[in-house]
Amino acid sequence: MIFAEPPFEVDFTLDNTTMAPAGLMKPFLGEQLDSQEIADNQDLEEFAKGYEYLRVFPIVPLLGAEFSVERDSELNLSLRELLNQKLSPIVFEQIEVGTRPLRKYYFIHTSIGAPVDEATGQPMAIEIYAYLKEFCANDESGPYERELSTLFHRAKDENEPFLLLGHRIRLKYFEKKDHGHAYIRHELVAHMRFQISEAVYSNILYPNINGDFY
Repeated sequence: MIFAEPPFEVDFTLDNTTMAPAGLMKPFLGEQLDSQEIADNQDLEEFAKGYEYLRVFPIVPLLGAEFSVERDSELNLSLRELLNQKLSPIVFEQIEVGTRPLRKYYFIHTSIGAPVDEATGQPMAIEIYAYLKEFCANDESGPYERELSTLFHRAKDENEPFLLLGHRIRLKYFEKKDHGHAYIRHELVAHMRFQISEAVYSNILYPNINGDFY
């Protein structure tokens, strides 16, 4: 199934924002999240203006779930297989995971179209945050990935911030190329295992429940 994406902005016409969701996603959802708290996390004040119309529900089977790839071009397929497994009998035929957050910040943040909420008739999205649990150079990895792999294990062993260590290495390899943006075109080739930290069903495409700016 291919699902329509919800809008970027909240629909201000909804009469009841706290009704229970209905439809294919209902069996997988936890209790509705506090929209005021989500709005308070945002950097942009414009978002808070419509918080009372926001409907966001945690997707319980996805929280803590893991998936792996051997190169970042496999993200779409691997995450789609996880969704189809955890949210069966729903079938996701096509999803897209942008690689830029991974290549720059070493985590995944994406949002995809989801089954409609039949209680409201609104198109819905699944927003996902997933973080690296494992990063290991493989036989096809280049020098950048091999060095990243060493740093990742050092960060885990010594409780150091991998983001900062990785940033320094990225500058070393890419700073002098295209004003430091060559990393955007560099496919990460390594064994990468991710764990989903946040997964929500929402009536806007990016509720950004963590409020992280990147």
